[in-house]
This record gives sequence, structure tokens and C-alpha cells, in this order.
Amino acid sequence: MHDHRSIFRQEALRRYQQSFERGVLPRFIRPPHIALMWCLAVVGLLCGMAIGFARVPNYAPGYVKDVSDNLADGQSATWVILTPARHFSLLRAGQAIVIYDQANEAITKGRITQIKSQALSTEAARINFNQSNCAPPKSSESLAVAFAEIHLTPPDAPIKAISGCWRRVEIEISARRLGSFLPVIGSWYE
Repeated sequence: MHDHRSIFRQEALRRYQQSFERGVLPRFIRPPHIALMWCLAVVGLLCGMAIGFARVPNYAPGYVKDVSDNLADGQSATWVILTPARHFSLLRAGQAIVIYDQANEAITKGRITQIKSQALSTEAARINFNQSNCAPPKSSESLAVAFAEIHLTPPDAPIKAISGCWRRVEIEISARRLGSFLPVIGSWYE
């Protein structure tokens, strides 16, 4: 007589049979991992959108001088702006600009009213703008000349600190999208 007893323990046999009943999905696509991958994809998409739409200011070095005479509060002052000629193509009449005076940590906003059609050499700038013994700064390259209208505010405003002689400033002349700095996709923004 043959007894049909198994040589395996009942518990081991049950676990063996359950292993065949499990799903055949690999570990990396199981539900918790899929949720994590979707979260990473959404974060990547949001970062890509931020890079694509965020704007970064484009600054040009320059010099400014107030050429207005005895203005009262509430009136507009006229400033002469000298910036290297390589930035000439970025200047437009009517363009809003932001001037940052590093010495006084002052920020002043204005609007370009006029741009000279040709860049000036350093010597030509000295001849044109040598007012009250305050010559324009020396520069090794040609200078683009623009005139800006700045609205005066109360007497303690940063604008009073800039009036007088030429001041070294950084001029925000445009803004570029953050994505334009990336190596491959940067050309899409031009």
C-alpha cells in the first residue's frame, strides 16, 4: 500500500503554491514605485516650465550723469547714460530701464527718451559731455549714448546721490529667459 503523503511540510508547500499565484510584475513597476516615478515626472515638468518661463535681468555696465538744471520735486530729470557700444542694439527709445548705483546701493527707474544714432569714442564723449570740470570716465571702447527721463521723488531719494559728476552704475537693459542659458535648448529662445 502506497501512502500519498508528501515529503514536504504543509507550510512550505503552501508558500510554494502562493508564489505562483503572485503577480508577474517586476519590482520597479509595482504600484508604490509607479507613484514615485509619476511624482518625479511632475516635479521635472514643473522645473522645466520654471526654466522656460522665468526671466533673468540682463545688466550692462555704464555711467550716468544728471544734466537737468534746478528741478523741483515731482518733475522729471534728464540723465545722460554712457554704456559700451556692444550694448547699443539692446537700447530702445521708450524702453524702461533700472539703474543700480553700487556705491549707494540705490535703485532708480526711468525711461529712455533718446538714443544717439552713432557710438562715440572716449574723446568725443569728453568733448560733448565735459560739463563743470567733470569729464566722462575713460573707456577703452566706444560708448553708446542714451538720454533717460527719471521722475524725481522726495529729497531723500537715491536720485539726489547720483546728481553731480559721473557715477558708475549697472543698467538693466533687458531680460532673458532662463532657458536661453542652457546649452542645447538655448538657441530655441533666439
